[in-house]
Amino acid sequence: MGFLEDFQKGFQQAKGRTSTGQALAASALVAGVVAAAKALSGASSTPSKKTTKPRQ
Repeated sequence: MGFLEDFQKGFQQAKGRTSTGQALAASALVAGVVAAAKALSGASSTPSKKTTKPRQ
């Protein structure tokens, strides 16, 4: 998966710079996971949002 490969490259680059880079990499890791989760849940829940209207 290209996303994971790009993410790992960025993570390794940030991690190798400084301790500040490690903190940035950690926050990037969290942000990346959150973004991926939102993208996955958004892609899967977008069609079902139409069915979340009050049921009769």
